[in-house]
Amino acid sequence: MAAEPFTLSASVELPPDDGQPNSTLDFSFAGTFVQKTSHKLNITGAGTHVVGFGTIVSPGCKAIFLEYPNLASGLATLNLRLNGGVTDVEVAPGGCFFYCNPTPSAGITALSIVTTAAAMVRVTLLS
Repeated sequence: MAAEPFTLSASVELPPDDGQPNSTLDFSFAGTFVQKTSHKLNITGAGTHVVGFGTIVSPGCKAIFLEYPNLASGLATLNLRLNGGVTDVEVAPGGCFFYCNPTPSAGITALSIVTTAAAMVRVTLLS
């Protein structure tokens, strides 16, 4: 596959200092990828669910986009485990996780989702 371009753009509105009016903090990341894996995971119960990386290998992902839509009330918080580590990243219902690294040397090559209940998650991995 030839290198394909991608761009991640985001902006956050917040006051720069207490008592100040909101201003916009812009973020933009652009890069290219040669491998892409996308999943819509319908997780049915508690446990650790490994996200398939397909042919993505070392040095790992350039970008990870994970969305946990708040589709129903009473959903549980997810925990993301990167590279089999012991420190989890928490994602609540309605939340997301974005990761970008233009030139990974020892990047993310494994992702597990630890759940206590059913959940639906969308994940896209670019390398």
